[in-house]
Amino acid sequence: MRKIVLYFIGILLISSCVTNKEVLRPYVKFEIYDSITKKPVDNVTLSSTINDSSQELNDQNMFSDKKGIIIIPKSEVSLGDHKKIMLLTTIKYVFKKQGCEKFILDLHSHLKIKSSNDLKERYKTKIFLERSK
Repeated sequence: MRKIVLYFIGILLISSCVTNKEVLRPYVKFEIYDSITKKPVDNVTLSSTINDSSQELNDQNMFSDKKGIIIIPKSEVSLGDHKKIMLLTTIKYVFKKQGCEKFILDLHSHLKIKSSNDLKERYKTKIFLERSK
């Protein structure tokens, strides 16, 4: 009898460790370079916008480091929060640096994300900023 109780307690502990989360945005490492010199660009501002609008979201801006790197961490929400899932699939990322053209990226299109399983991957992508004319 004692073994049966311990068995059920073990099953309960294991099942409580399972999370009901949906990945909204995968981990992405952006490497940002000057399109002419091919050298890393620091202090590039990364912000978010919806459907290429000029209105930026109230998210915190991120900046590239000396190696031109910006890391976007994986983002998850609880299952059933469909409003957040629908909203975040339309977000575009805006890269800005004084003296360079603004670069807008649709993450899902750029990374060829087709299903929620693709969001579980870790991605690395290069961005080349054009100089302003």
